[in-house]
Amino acid sequence: MHKNPLDIMSLCLHTYHTHVVSMDLLYKCNASSPHTIPRPSHCILHTMPGGDTPGILAGGVATMLLTGQQPGWTRAHKAMAGFRLREHQLLGCRVTLRGRILWNYIHGFVDMSLPRRRVFVALSSWDTHGVWSMGCQDLVLFPQLEHIWDRITGVGGIDIHMCSTTSYKDIAMCLWSAYLPVKTG
Repeated sequence: MHKNPLDIMSLCLHTYHTHVVSMDLLYKCNASSPHTIPRPSHCILHTMPGGDTPGILAGGVATMLLTGQQPGWTRAHKAMAGFRLREHQLLGCRVTLRGRILWNYIHGFVDMSLPRRRVFVALSSWDTHGVWSMGCQDLVLFPQLEHIWDRITGVGGIDIHMCSTTSYKDIAMCLWSAYLPVKTG
């Protein structure tokens, strides 16, 4: 039986988290039990290109190619004339990744996408609950989209939110610094 190489790499990344990162966080965070150690819980990718429907659909195709999951479509709840927004108008799409697919995405993002950034700086966009967020305006970052770059010009970018089981910013920074180049200061 042949296994998908990404599944094997995500298994390696999950094993790395279980044996190395968890033990490191156990001492750094003064956790009372191994069950209280924070771990990545989910990742949300969303795009809201605005404008016409073909650009929004291209954003959905890009999100599907990045994650391997069918995106959920976001629509307007009510009309707002000042924003030229009509009720039930298509606005964008989103995908929530959990479990094995989350580990696959973290592996691909860290090993293939982040090194392709033109100006590589440490990641420092944190909210008060320890969620790390990043907006990618340039989709050249993602090698999965190389063959359709000319067709997804209407996509304004993709926002990525990495969430963990902790609600403290400093503990989440310790967790994500094991995988991502995190600026702590």
